[in-house]
Amino acid sequence: MEKLTWASPFKIGSIVQWEISLKCTTARTQTIFNFECTTGRTQTIFNYYFNGTRILKDKPPLPPSPSQAQLRSSPKDGTIKEFLLSLKRLLTSIDYHLLLWSFGINYGVLTAVCTLPNQFILSHFPGGQEFAGHVCLTIIVAGMLGAVVFGVLLDKTHKYKETTLGVYILTMVSLVGFTFILGTKSTILVYLTAAALGVFLGGYIPVAYELGAELTYPLSEGTVTGVMLIPGSALGILFTTATTAVLERWGDVAANMVMCGALVLGAGLTAGISRNYYRLRANTLLGSSSKE
Repeated sequence: MEKLTWASPFKIGSIVQWEISLKCTTARTQTIFNFECTTGRTQTIFNYYFNGTRILKDKPPLPPSPSQAQLRSSPKDGTIKEFLLSLKRLLTSIDYHLLLWSFGINYGVLTAVCTLPNQFILSHFPGGQEFAGHVCLTIIVAGMLGAVVFGVLLDKTHKYKETTLGVYILTMVSLVGFTFILGTKSTILVYLTAAALGVFLGGYIPVAYELGAELTYPLSEGTVTGVMLIPGSALGILFTTATTAVLERWGDVAANMVMCGALVLGAGLTAGISRNYYRLRANTLLGSSSKE
């Protein structure tokens, strides 16, 4: 029997009513940019539609791929023992460890870049708090676009490692460009390089998730991505703290170069990942057997 889940008003509300708060702090001022994307009427309509008239299914009626069909047909007891066995396999996989820490570095840099835009920009654009908020919004929106573009690219090419490594290197290049473009004091060039940085920083995350799913199939993708976020969150705090200290002492160029150096290390870790695409292999084998 297929499991059905009622849509919680809190969950649906969080989808419709969302707020991006960019907290930009300097030694003297603290500015918060809030981008509010909802109205009371919109929230009411969505809550009524989803909660009053709809039931959301936890999965599609037909499996989207042969590998998912095999996973659904395999017995699972859902016990703590099964989870611990999955965790053990993750932590003993060299490829997953390489991806885990390379993802953590990239996620940490993303956190630092989106937390400290005011400090980077105001040193070149005095009084440009509003401009700093627009630049950070550009990074976020471009990241959403990058996630879609690279997702489609992966679906067409299945070049998981190559795409992940390419996006990683381009992230580093765009961060270097953003660092030195700030010195030109050209708002148009800053917007363009910020958009490029956002495309690669934001686009890397789903690409890395897909590579993780390929390397660890048939383990749960939720477990795989959840574990990846642990070092990412920790390194996000570390990079933000370290970058702030370097920024205050040596300036924005030195701070960005520290993050670029970390990205070089992350790219090296990504290059060491092997091309063991277990999910793709399962799809190919199961697809060919079904045709026969």
